[in-house]
Amino acid sequence: GTTVTAQKVTYYSNTQGFLGNAVRTNTTTNGTTWSMPLVTQLLPNGLQTVYASVQLSNNTICNSVASSATVFNPTGTATQLAVTANPASFNGPTNTVVNFAATSKVPQANIDVTTYSDIQWATTTGNIEKQLVAGTARLFTGPLAQNGKVTITVKYGGKTVNLPVVISILGSTNESSNAPSSTTLATTATPAPTTTTTAQTSLQNNATTAQQTALTTTVQDCAAIALGAQKAADIKAGLVRPTSADLEKLKSCFAQVNYVVPNTFAPVAPTKVKDLEKSPVTKIVDLSNVKTEAAKDALKISGVAKPSSSVMVYVFSEPLVITTNTDSQGNWSYTLEDPLEPGNHEVYAVVDKGDGQYQKTDPFSFVIGRASASAENPSGLSLKLENDPTPVQNNRNIYVYLAVFGALLVTGLLFTLWLFKRWSNHNNLPPPSSTSTTFNSPNPPISPGFSG
Repeated sequence: GTTVTAQKVTYYSNTQGFLGNAVRTNTTTNGTTWSMPLVTQLLPNGLQTVYASVQLSNNTICNSVASSATVFNPTGTATQLAVTANPASFNGPTNTVVNFAATSKVPQANIDVTTYSDIQWATTTGNIEKQLVAGTARLFTGPLAQNGKVTITVKYGGKTVNLPVVISILGSTNESSNAPSSTTLATTATPAPTTTTTAQTSLQNNATTAQQTALTTTVQDCAAIALGAQKAADIKAGLVRPTSADLEKLKSCFAQVNYVVPNTFAPVAPTKVKDLEKSPVTKIVDLSNVKTEAAKDALKISGVAKPSSSVMVYVFSEPLVITTNTDSQGNWSYTLEDPLEPGNHEVYAVVDKGDGQYQKTDPFSFVIGRASASAENPSGLSLKLENDPTPVQNNRNIYVYLAVFGALLVTGLLFTLWLFKRWSNHNNLPPPSSTSTTFNSPNPPISPGFSG
């Protein structure tokens, strides 16, 4: 039969509906574990029935057996669900791309639940699109945009929070003030005072930096639980690199961000990858353009390595670090959906030898074509391959091939000269370098009937 796997696990309760999205925490031969933190104060007192709804890889839905638990919250310990937005408001021109990030937290428990929340985005001006990183979206104001708002709807633990963000377009009619938005709180008991977010006056112009910042924030919160707050902080600051054991504990954290790894959480710094020794087993075998289920262009990177092992994929020149796993046959792949800068790129696969030391593959070079420029994509970012990449396109290999060819050519020439010299000696011919101007034939021919 066909093997199916769980692609998404969502928890629900009988009284509050959606509780949160789970993430993979561990995969063994017995199956995969999914989990999420749930602060019980977000649920009303009484008997709660909780179950998981599992979306399988063949798009079917399977519900788990329900579990019952009695929730009791002592008086006065109501917990809020707080949502903040960055930027808290936007005041700018039309034809502008604005990157938004939303954070949902349970303040009294000091837990960031952004990854586990269901976050939806809506706008009354322009177009807004949800991004791969949890809690992020991109607004394109459009050339005809007017003043309006972006509404962020966050659900977690049976609570729903709607956070409006004011959008002011310079030069448009009825231009509104650029007042910062407020954090909306949902409580289980007495209403809590509204907390105002700090307005962010500067927008992140570098999309790669913004994504890395969002990634690091998301992974950092998860890593603090998996590794401890101090070690997670040291890794984030670049003071230490995670070990192989750390990476195993961080797998569920990377799963929250589609297995894209912040540079500081990569086992080998991107600047050190090219100095690693070559792996005799690991290889990148193919790069190809594919279509996602949403019919979007994507770039599939595939290769081979030791079966049932972890592979880190480094894409330059971003740099972009990705983690994936090999199957029981040693095959691995990753489908990249975030567009790249047009031009030349290189990709390496990096693996642990088993002793904490890492090895790399030869680079796999490829060229990304430029997409049609637009207000939303002025740099022409794309994932369209401009040529057919081959597994070996690095200069060092070319130099090796040229050196071998040159050595064979020189050897052939020397062998030819040696053969000519032997032939000359055998026929009593002077060497080619002789300066003699006379030549005496040992037996001159005599024509018949000739007399002299």
